[in-house]
Amino acid sequence: MDTLIVIALLTITFWACWHWFLRQWLETTGLLSKVKAKIAAQQIPDEAYYEQASKEIHNGNVREGLWAQAWAEAEGDKTKAQAIYIRLRAQSIKREVASDNGGQYQAASEKTIVPCPRCETKLRMPVGKLLDVRCSKCGHGFRVDTAHENRLEEYPVLADQIIGRIGRLQFLWLTLGTVVAGIIMTTMIREGGLAEPSLLPPNFTTLLIVASICFNLAFIIARLRDADKSGWWSLIAFIPFVYLLVVFYLLVVPGTPRRNRFGPEDIGLFV
Repeated sequence: MDTLIVIALLTITFWACWHWFLRQWLETTGLLSKVKAKIAAQQIPDEAYYEQASKEIHNGNVREGLWAQAWAEAEGDKTKAQAIYIRLRAQSIKREVASDNGGQYQAASEKTIVPCPRCETKLRMPVGKLLDVRCSKCGHGFRVDTAHENRLEEYPVLADQIIGRIGRLQFLWLTLGTVVAGIIMTTMIREGGLAEPSLLPPNFTTLLIVASICFNLAFIIARLRDADKSGWWSLIAFIPFVYLLVVFYLLVVPGTPRRNRFGPEDIGLFV
């Protein structure tokens, strides 16, 4: 039983560290992208690499250095040289896919035309990306997915939205501030002479508790929205003993790195 508890604690600690700083550090150093690139290279069948090399020969777009190497190994036999080139070029493409580009060596130079939904200005965008775009002519902002037939998505209107988005650090300070304020108010009421009914307005304690719950619920919703999750999930915090798990989860889970359906990432607690 003790072993299971230790394993569970280590797993939770690693999960928290991964989401809080470890993954970001690996992405900054480039180690994570290299691992992803090698995995992506292994998932692509060798047939695709050979097909790409064959197309290069057919189109006359060969790598001079590799072709010279294949020609030398074939001792001047053109047919044999083509076969050797295909083998060498397939290996070369596989190494390119496993490089830091994460297998995007082909799509990196490819562009597509995306018209602005407001002024029809033609904008050049990279292929295979989910992009937050602002039109260079009219300034209209929208989202486009060039990996799925240039699918456009308009940003939601936030005029009627009250609660925005907050990150993990802001959520941490708000949570700590709420705990400290609760301790101070409780001390003042019990020991500071404010417990006399004549010194407090009617139902003061009840109003204070309701206000605290509403404010606490507001920044839980804002943190959920930062992770692109519905604010309705905040209701599970009212389940006994679940509140601490909800707070721990929201302190760890990262927010979406770009604008989501609840607005930009730096919108704040209240819109």
